[in-house]
Amino acid sequence: WPMRPEPEEECLPRSERGSKKSNMYSAMPIFLILPLYYESLKKVAGKVNSSMVTVTASKENVDWFNSTYQNISEEYGLVVAKGENGYYILTDYSLVNNINNIIITYPDGGKDTAVLMAGDVTTNLAVLKTGAVSNTSVNIASLSDSGMVRQGDVLIAVGKLYGFAGSMGYGMATGVSNSINDTDS
Repeated sequence: WPMRPEPEEECLPRSERGSKKSNMYSAMPIFLILPLYYESLKKVAGKVNSSMVTVTASKENVDWFNSTYQNISEEYGLVVAKGENGYYILTDYSLVNNINNIIITYPDGGKDTAVLMAGDVTTNLAVLKTGAVSNTSVNIASLSDSGMVRQGDVLIAVGKLYGFAGSMGYGMATGVSNSINDTDS
């Protein structure tokens, strides 16, 4: 049978949680263990989707005829921290750079304003801060150390894949020591 990682602790039968018996799963045929992995993926997707918000950036511009119009862009953001006066959201810097009106839409449909706290052109990452901590439907995403990823680990991508909101994809880390020393021009 192909090699596979151990199932998540919470997916094991109650009698085997926290014991050495979990190694028995590595000897089981994959068709018996696969449903446990899919359930784990669904749990992760549900938790992360409640950490995802929609970031709407709008900017007023003037066209050639001196008429004003609004340029509106939308992207997903990830709630990464909760402060005393607001949530901190990670999103695309290119979306919010030089924007004066940023609206956050929470998973339950509630809205809030945000301001740009920091941004980086090279990584295209920005940190936004909302004006309040009033939404109870938000979970704070738990981030991990990418240096802990090993070849063969399962990776999950959640967000707006191919433009479809709330999408999830999964795959495997095929390489971990690869680096790209080029930037977009």
